[in-house]
Amino acid sequence: MKTTTPALIKSVIIILPVLFSLFLFSCSKNDEPEPTPEPGLSNVTTVGGTLSGKKNTVITINGSNFITDLSKIKVLVNDNDCQVLSATSATITAKIPPACGTGKIVLIIDGKRMEGPEFTFVNSYTISSYTNGIAGVENGHVATAKLDEIESVAIDKQNNKFIGQYIHSKIWKIDNNDIATVFAGNGTAGIADGNGSAAQFTYPEYSSVGPDGNLYVADDNRIRKIDPQGNVSTIYNSGSIGLYGIKAMPGGIYSGSGGNFIKISYNGQLLWHLKSKGSGSTIIDGDTSIASFNMYGNIEIDSTEQNIYFGNNLLGSNNASQIRKFSLLDKTITTIAGTTTVGSQDGPAQNASFKLISDLRFDKSGGLWIADTYNNKIRLLKDGNVTTVIGISGPGDVDGDAATAKIKSPTGIAFDSNGVLFIACYDLIKLKKMVID
Repeated sequence: MKTTTPALIKSVIIILPVLFSLFLFSCSKNDEPEPTPEPGLSNVTTVGGTLSGKKNTVITINGSNFITDLSKIKVLVNDNDCQVLSATSATITAKIPPACGTGKIVLIIDGKRMEGPEFTFVNSYTISSYTNGIAGVENGHVATAKLDEIESVAIDKQNNKFIGQYIHSKIWKIDNNDIATVFAGNGTAGIADGNGSAAQFTYPEYSSVGPDGNLYVADDNRIRKIDPQGNVSTIYNSGSIGLYGIKAMPGGIYSGSGGNFIKISYNGQLLWHLKSKGSGSTIIDGDTSIASFNMYGNIEIDSTEQNIYFGNNLLGSNNASQIRKFSLLDKTITTIAGTTTVGSQDGPAQNASFKLISDLRFDKSGGLWIADTYNNKIRLLKDGNVTTVIGISGPGDVDGDAATAKIKSPTGIAFDSNGVLFIACYDLIKLKKMVID
């Protein structure tokens, strides 16, 4: 009889546990679930076929291995959240939000980030009447208050609006609760400092809120200061130089009209004075030693205080206007938009035409908005092109979408802190507002 040796028994004892472990490992490996396939983005489409559109445009993101739990899906355009509408394993739809801006489409699924193509956002413009257009002098809510003239508008950081009046010699204030009151002046033309209605103005057309919170008014040939309590003081008298356009900047106060520009300090010291070297019926670009200009209306200055932008009215040409730039760095004046012919032609800036530019304002993206008064239009200069935003359908008083809205005689414009554009319409005695989204 064959006997089992102790060595054999020992070998079996060692081998069996190893085999059992291998068996368990094999079973465990076979029982493991297959890894979840990674989601992938292939392309993005819209109903119109182009990756561009206004607010509420629906985009369709195509790909593979998407999930359907909307709470774990995020769609961004230009870093702005879109509303996710639906999801399948192969498609996700989302809606473009208002004021989105142009930027990359980004899909985030359960934390995994995928970048898509760029979406070109097209702004929507909606116009409404902010004041009621009823002539008179009566304080109160803008729905019932009566204003006898609306020539210009300036807005402070708290979104209080200040209305200048060329003929009726007053400054109105509409606070951020939409209450309109006569802020300074009493309607009698004159020059008197004092508080509120005790003060008198001559032609307080354009004004500007300074970095100190005071309102600075170009009043015929003087610069007047109005503090938040309504106290009026005269800080500069030019003598015979007309002062109508004005912009208060950290570096000082800029003003002028016609063939004159000045800059003063906040304590009323004249820092410089530039005179045109020709008549108002000619345009000569170049160094300020030879440049000829005729500034009309209000002025705009970039945030660096390196350039002054103004509407140039060409006398003797039925109010043909140009947009010109006065460089404070190299002391030159150049024409950046507009021809010497009256018209309302859009397109490349040098071919565009205007009819009495009264005011200009930059938006946050660098677009220059233009009150084209006698064309009854609001226009935009951006990326070297001029487009008409309001007034495409002609003059009148119609609110709604900019494509059909109508205004009349826009003489002043200003943006509030929310990017809403307010428009002083002289003939309508109305302040209009345009929401951009």
